[in-house]
Order: sequence, then structure tokens, then C-alpha cells
Amino acid sequence: TYGVKRLILRDQNRALKSYKQGKGVFNFNNEQEQQIALKFSLALASKNHKSANEWLQQVEDNNLTDNIVQWKIADVLRKQDWPSIKTELLSLPEYYQQKQQWKYWYARSLLEAGDEAQGRAIMEKLADKRHYYGFLAASVINAPISYQNNPISVAEAEKRQLFKHLAGKRAFELFHLKRYHHARKEWNYWMSELTDREQLVAAKLANEIGWYDRAIFALSQVGYLDDVDLRFPLAFDKEINRHATKYAINPAWAFAIARRESSFMSDANSPVGAKGLMQVMPATAKQLTKRKRISTKYLLDSKNNINLGTKYLKKLLDKHKGNQVLATAAYNAGPYRVKRWLKSANSLPADIWIETIPFYETREYVKSVMAYQQIYQNKVGQPAQLFEQLARKNITQL
Repeated sequence: TYGVKRLILRDQNRALKSYKQGKGVFNFNNEQEQQIALKFSLALASKNHKSANEWLQQVEDNNLTDNIVQWKIADVLRKQDWPSIKTELLSLPEYYQQKQQWKYWYARSLLEAGDEAQGRAIMEKLADKRHYYGFLAASVINAPISYQNNPISVAEAEKRQLFKHLAGKRAFELFHLKRYHHARKEWNYWMSELTDREQLVAAKLANEIGWYDRAIFALSQVGYLDDVDLRFPLAFDKEINRHATKYAINPAWAFAIARRESSFMSDANSPVGAKGLMQVMPATAKQLTKRKRISTKYLLDSKNNINLGTKYLKKLLDKHKGNQVLATAAYNAGPYRVKRWLKSANSLPADIWIETIPFYETREYVKSVMAYQQIYQNKVGQPAQLFEQLARKNITQL
């Protein structure tokens, strides 16, 4: 069991053959067979292997995970077999059927089958949500996009009272001194001493002085997600607009990338070494600047980072012939992986291609960036056409 579970990740056909031979020698119990089915189904589905569906069907309902459900549906989505998609969705436990993601695809299957009334009714409910699938649903039925913006109302007296906390004073002072690490430590201690309402007031204060990431994280921590202006600020707008214009890319896209990458934390560092607002890798920076060495200080400078990030977005956009979905995926996963994914896929509608991206992180990244860009396009006064294009555009091999 252990051996074939390891082998399936490296050599799918050899693992399938080895397991078939092993069944003639060993008596696998049900638990072992389910372990193998779980591992085989995920490995084969992510590689778009012809045996994927057979293995996905072997996973019992009590062993279903979000990942298994994702690939059960993705496998039939790739074939655009709408009756099978509908059947597969209806076979899921109720918990999964109620998720926005699968409601969208169930509604799509109904519309594709000609059930206009029921499909549209589900899409209308989804279109009321500020969410990737809500924006998709609105585009499919030509409904207005709902941003559900409900700004926090804070009185000046609340701000003055809150600012009496010494930890808050220290946090803001350290932020102004650009000692961001120590500022966040004080902030975190301060938040632990505050009520939910006080944390919302603190988020408002942080936003007003340009400490955007603390405002974003505070709202998320409290669970208040409907103040769109605080959650999606036009941070570093002068530099982002200047460099987006310089490289001829949509500034709303650049805002969305920076928001998803770092929540506008200028000194952000990832575990793999990406740095700054737009999480630029040192190797990418060297390539873009043609320098042999790039210092961390250089990369963490917001102006430099935005320049490099937007320049790289333009390079990826040109490489993918203006296809922003592919360029966004490449910004996260790298252009070589995207090229490999395209080789193994036929022409697919963009929403299906996104749903079948093999990497979970990249799949969710692209969805987030697309949704964030839609919000930013609205904020900067651009026509709301991003998801209309997404629902009608095909992704083909380059």
C-alpha cells in the first residue's frame, strides 16, 4: 500500500500496473484499498489521465474530501459532458451541493440542457454574492454585479477613545518609523486586548494612515467582510497607476495581484523567498533588471517592487498573447507549468479551464485575482466586463 501510493506520484502507468499485479499476491483490506483509491484518484485526475474517472468513482462517500469532489467534477467538466456533470453533482452529499462553487456548475448544467427557468433561478441567487462564482453567475445571465458594500460607520469619539491605548500608540509610532516588524507585534498585542467593535475601529484608523494590511487582516479576523473600501483599498495608487500605464497593463489587474499577493504589506516575505508588495522572486528581478545581484532592500522598496511586478505581468501577458487568465496563472505557478497544462488540455471555456487547473493554490489564486480585479475595475470606474469576457472566452493551446 505504501509503495504504490508513493509510486503513483512519480509514474502513473507503472503504479497502475504494479497495483494490478499486487492484487494477485496480497489481500488488501477495504481500508487499504480506500487509501490507494484516494491517492490514485487525485494523482491521475491532476494529470488528466484516462483512468482518473474509474478511480474517482471507487472513493466511498464517507471518504470524500474537498479535493476528491473537486476532481470528480473537474474530470467531467473537461469533457463538457453536461448530462454527466449534472448527474455527478446530484450524487454528491448535500453538504457539497450547497457550496456556491457546485451550485454554479449545477446551474450551468441546467442551462446547457435547456432548463432555462431552473438554471436561471439558481444563477440569480448566486449573482447576489460578492464572490468569484457570484460574478460568474451575473455574467452568464447578464445581471448587474452585486458588490454588497456596507462601510463601517465610526464616530470620532470612538477613534479618540481607542487611541488612548498605549499599545496602539506604540504600534502606530513604529509604523511611521517604518519599523514594520515591531509595529505588527505591538498591533497584535493591541488586538488581543480589544473587543470586536474596537478592532473594527482600529481597522478604520489603520486604513486612514495607510497601514492597509492591518485593516484588511483585522476585518477578516472579526469576520466583517462587507466594507469593500477597507478590504480593497487603492493602496500605492500613484505608483501602481504610473507603472501600469508605463507597461500598458490594466491597473485594476495590478491592484488585484498586489492585494492577493501581500494585502499591500510592503515588507512581505514568503517561505520560498518572494518579496514585497507584488511578491517578486529575486531570480525574476535579476532577469528583469539584467543585474547579477539584487538586494533584499532593493526588492522591499515599494517603488522598485511595483515596477518589477508590473513589468513581469506585461512580459507574461505578451508571452500568452494577451490572455490575462493564463498570465495570472503563470504569475503564481510559473510560465513553464502553464505551458505544460495547456499541452494536456483541449480548447476549453475559460471558467472550465480555471476549474481544472491541477494546482489547488494556483486554481484558487486565479479565482481570487479575477474577483479582486472585478472589484478594482468598479472602484477605478472601468466598465464591468471582466467576467463577461471570462464566461465567453476559450482557452486554447498556444
